[in-house]
Amino acid sequence: MKIKQRTKKSPLIFEGSFPPAFKKVKIEISPPHDVLNWFELLRIKPEELGKLFRRDFVGPVIDHLLRKPARGIHRGREEFISWVKYRAAFTYWFITYWLNRPARSQPRHFKDLVAEVPPRLSRSGKTKPPGTLEITIHIMEKMFGKERRSHGLKKWTDNPESFRRTFVSAKNNEHIEWFRKRLRDLEQAGIGLPQNLLITAERPSEVILGLIQLAHNKTLPTQ
Repeated sequence: MKIKQRTKKSPLIFEGSFPPAFKKVKIEISPPHDVLNWFELLRIKPEELGKLFRRDFVGPVIDHLLRKPARGIHRGREEFISWVKYRAAFTYWFITYWLNRPARSQPRHFKDLVAEVPPRLSRSGKTKPPGTLEITIHIMEKMFGKERRSHGLKKWTDNPESFRRTFVSAKNNEHIEWFRKRLRDLEQAGIGLPQNLLITAERPSEVILGLIQLAHNKTLPTQ
């Protein structure tokens, strides 16, 4: 996160990438008693002020937005669909990432997940391993099937194309593009997803951003 200010009377401009790609989120910050220290920190170490804002202000807002809602009937249908979109986007690109790696590089917990998914039939009638979409649907049904039924939604495994359009299409799910770009950033930084990162991770977007920041810090010149 970067903070800029042209003059002392100019507003502070915050630049950064915060997960996921929420739009028009307004954050109001009341100046604390040590506000003068902020400006001193801005002058000396602007990156440290950026970290402070992210930790103490933006971070809690992100946690609130990504916090897992109440389960079952206490969660509205729209809120449920929104949450599944976020989880489906991470799941879809998580699976894509590991399927594109050699089997010897794939973590055991990923292989176990794939082994649970039934094979699919080709047009010729032959069976073939499940693809990214089939594995994603299987996992989402396993994680949220009970809640899906409580909201009167049809079983996702019965209509894969409907699931694809609703939950893993970039046109209808902005989180798809966000995770795609962040995984690209990871690869460009020369690092990958950790072997111990589970598909059920509570805040995968925060984990990925942390990895990118770690890679960025390693490339910074030492003072």
